[in-house]
Amino acid sequence: MLAVCAGLAALGARAAVAAGPDDWWDPQWQYRLTVEVVEAARRGGINTALLNLAEQGQLCRPDGRDVRVMALGGRPVPHCVRVRDNKTLDVLFRVPDDSDRFRIYYGNPQAEKAEGQWDESLGGLFLETRPVDRPVNSPNEIPRAVRRYTRTFGSKPWEQIWDLQNPFGRNDLYLSIYKGTLYCPETGQYLFAINADDVAFFSIEELADPMCWRGPGVPSMGWHDPENPRATREVSAQKGVYHVRYYHVENYGSQLAKLGWRTPSSDTITTVPKEAFVRYLPAEILAREEQGRVLSPFFVARHRYNLRVNGLEPGFPAYRFESRMSPESRAGGLQYLWDFGDGNTASGAVVEHMFSGAESRQVTLTVRDADGGEARLARPVTPPAGSAREARLRLHVHADSQLIGSGAPLRLHVLALGQGAAEQPFELVTSAVRGRGPGREERTRSFPLLLAAGSPDVQGERAEVEETYPSTRGNLRITVRALLRGVEVALEKMAVLRTDGPLTGLHLDRAQNLRDQENSLVVLRLAAAHRSEATPRRICEPKTGAVTIVAFDEMLGGPPGRSGQTNYGEALRGLLAVRYPELAFTFRRSGPEGGAECSPLERFLHLSRSMGRSRINVALLVCQPQSVINGVPVGEFEKCLSASVDQVLTRSRAEVIVLTPPPVPGSPAAARPYARAAKRVGLRKGVPVVDLYSRFLLMEDWEGLFQPGTGRYPSFRLYPNERGQERIAREVYAAFIENFHRDVSAGMRKVMLMRAARPASAGR
Repeated sequence: MLAVCAGLAALGARAAVAAGPDDWWDPQWQYRLTVEVVEAARRGGINTALLNLAEQGQLCRPDGRDVRVMALGGRPVPHCVRVRDNKTLDVLFRVPDDSDRFRIYYGNPQAEKAEGQWDESLGGLFLETRPVDRPVNSPNEIPRAVRRYTRTFGSKPWEQIWDLQNPFGRNDLYLSIYKGTLYCPETGQYLFAINADDVAFFSIEELADPMCWRGPGVPSMGWHDPENPRATREVSAQKGVYHVRYYHVENYGSQLAKLGWRTPSSDTITTVPKEAFVRYLPAEILAREEQGRVLSPFFVARHRYNLRVNGLEPGFPAYRFESRMSPESRAGGLQYLWDFGDGNTASGAVVEHMFSGAESRQVTLTVRDADGGEARLARPVTPPAGSAREARLRLHVHADSQLIGSGAPLRLHVLALGQGAAEQPFELVTSAVRGRGPGREERTRSFPLLLAAGSPDVQGERAEVEETYPSTRGNLRITVRALLRGVEVALEKMAVLRTDGPLTGLHLDRAQNLRDQENSLVVLRLAAAHRSEATPRRICEPKTGAVTIVAFDEMLGGPPGRSGQTNYGEALRGLLAVRYPELAFTFRRSGPEGGAECSPLERFLHLSRSMGRSRINVALLVCQPQSVINGVPVGEFEKCLSASVDQVLTRSRAEVIVLTPPPVPGSPAAARPYARAAKRVGLRKGVPVVDLYSRFLLMEDWEGLFQPGTGRYPSFRLYPNERGQERIAREVYAAFIENFHRDVSAGMRKVMLMRAARPASAGR
């Protein structure tokens, strides 16, 4: 391209009157920038630089005619100005081999247009595809294929190496040739990676030829591929422009050609962005000066990476801000104050800052000198997609127990685990809410968490926090959040629910943690329910005379579905039917799936669900011998039993009878603490308890109640034989008569009166 200009000589004449070769500055030009490009040896043959004036363009003539470009010493440099999007000025200028620093002058309302022309040597990326007549099965065959196949499907300038098809022809049996210039923006260690379907290799002429290659086969899910270890390679590169080539051959099936890198400022591999394949040399601003002002602040914002925590988008853009002042301005002691436009500030000539989102911010730099002089500059900063660093923050929330007493405090433990990325100042916020409406109470506390870690694959830092919440009468909702710069990145919720209310949707997860239908962790607080304070019980249905007895057990009556032997429920129903012939007794057993292997908490959840579905008149809460055999902690056993009584008393009108576990043959003392716990629950709740443990031990031949019908020795079975079942039935029957006879008799009389009244009513 030729940039046509006129009037450059006029600026050269003005330069002649300058006081010094490096200090030339015509007073009619208000501003100037000092810019730098890479040294001549690192330009990759490109001789034209590009500078986007950005917000400085507002200080120029609308068409940029007042822009001038000089090499240090006042030598004019050919240039031209392009207006982009009707507002942004791009300055293009020729870069001589003997210069790498330049001055850009602007801000002269009276200036005439003065541009120059030169033969441009530019870079960029170009793609060409060619047909092949047979598959290429090895990267070693690619150079020969390039020489052999010369006919082309098409070629043109391209944006980046990331394609899923042939843009110029068929999608099978073709060769892709990418050639161009790649700009490495900093000096350091780079990792380059290729992914392709089918065969590919990548070269940097100045560093390695070839650098990366991969053989035939399907693309890898990530950049690292064990089947193709040379698909990635780490090299040291200096800041500058390099010539690259990427060859790709598609045989059959899917298509993919992709190039990635990890820059020195990043810890993850990303696709090489479009802007890296430079057509012009990037020009970096070193200083900004204004006529008549000693302090003329300017700064550059270097986007380092976007931090993604737990994969959340858009992430947290991290920047390095550097003040760019002229040497004259820096001669005295200066104070640098930064306002990032998000409520955060900092001080220093070079600072780092992380934003809490991808929106644009107005960043302001204020500079003060020792004499009290002050100047400021505001520039917009809009984070690009850029390279990303991944981090994970996991919250583990638990209480001392999943069931706590009615007056016991809740001790909450929070464990935060951080992995990946650099040290970050997280904040842990706990909020507890009780009640609703005007009586709503809330407590919020925050704790700093400074978590640091190395590789995302390595266990990182951990921090623990403990909170204590006093006992309350109502339910409690607790939220634990991890914040990074005010943005929520991790969340755990907990509900503290009383056992005298509806507990719909509760379940145990794989780790046996209790959760609700919103997947919040749940802690149950035992209620102080008592039979005397509960709603009136209904021992039978007044219209039908039906009495439904449900035993919440799995094995005391023998395995479910066992035939040939009478269990205690059938015997109990027979005894009651003889005593109260006017009533219709029904007995059934209810238990969760899993039988003897179920935990007390699983049995409680099953009972809680049953309270919402069934109409029950008598609930038998059978303390399982399995709890003894399985070594369930007595405290957990007692809490679950107490919670079960709460559910029956508050969510139904059924009477409750608690049955202690019988002694276990061979080890009778093992059941004693469980029997005592059951009796304590019955005493606290005011409900009758059938002490099978003591009743069995009072019999000289109690172990015989567990023997098979023809056996001579104890069977050590978990459930009694037929004689034992009858004994259990008589004990429960006695407790039923002792505690409920008056109510049952009254119910039976009502039933008889209703039945007697029906024929007379029908006759009328």
